[in-house]
Amino acid sequence: VIIALDTPPYGIFSSPKSPYKSYQDILKTKTQVRVALAGATFVVIPLAVDFEQKKIPYTMARFKDVADAKLAVLAGNADLTSGALTGINTTQIKAGDMTLLWIYSSKRYPEFPDAPTHVELGMPKEWSDYALTRLIQVPPGTPGHIQSALREGLIKAFKDKRTMEWSEKADTPVDLLPEPELKQRIDFLIKSFNENKKIVDTYY
Repeated sequence: VIIALDTPPYGIFSSPKSPYKSYQDILKTKTQVRVALAGATFVVIPLAVDFEQKKIPYTMARFKDVADAKLAVLAGNADLTSGALTGINTTQIKAGDMTLLWIYSSKRYPEFPDAPTHVELGMPKEWSDYALTRLIQVPPGTPGHIQSALREGLIKAFKDKRTMEWSEKADTPVDLLPEPELKQRIDFLIKSFNENKKIVDTYY
């Protein structure tokens, strides 16, 4: 790995027509909560762990992609879905097409200050590390000087004015993740996958 890019946090979304307007509504429900999954998303682990610990009835179904999962929610065929707070997700939340219930982050997200964090809802703080991370890698054995040159060039490109303008227009932040934070995140995810093997085997 020569560069790691961080992304805004994952959020849990519902339809504006859903009976679930907040996490508290989910805690009170006696009805099975239907979760639409899109691809292999880390957030399935804390969501399933939390629901099982609090005896919230739930079922999960995997869809081909994010668009299909959100369509299931909007059509009333599922209650919740998830996604990072970028691009089309933030556009739909701002337009009122999706409702953001909470986020997995140690602090509230400036763009959606009314959405509580998982920490505020009583979940473990380390769950912030269930996050989408984009990695730029090179083949094993790539000489160190080439790795360094590529790393320097990519950092320069990501900080370029044109990249920043694209990032803002696309509502897709490009933030470099420091190496210690990347290691912490990877170590946490490996530990979590091992500790929650049943959930991983079922939903991944």
